[in-house]
Amino acid sequence: MKKVPTLTQMGIAVALFDTPLAGERSFTRTFSGVAHVEIKPLLDRGISFDTQLMLRMFSVKTLIVGFAF
Repeated sequence: MKKVPTLTQMGIAVALFDTPLAGERSFTRTFSGVAHVEIKPLLDRGISFDTQLMLRMFSVKTLIVGFAF
């Protein structure tokens, strides 16, 4: 049986990140991971879901990841 090399053995680095609106990192505590289910409560509260909000969310996530390493 041929052994399949891991990604790192093939010289491919992998970094997996939880996105701000997915799964256990749910903003709205719905934990669905379905984008429109996560976004609707924000819109209902008058929070604009736009590129500025997305940039801010991912910038904060980047800071958190930076502190972890």
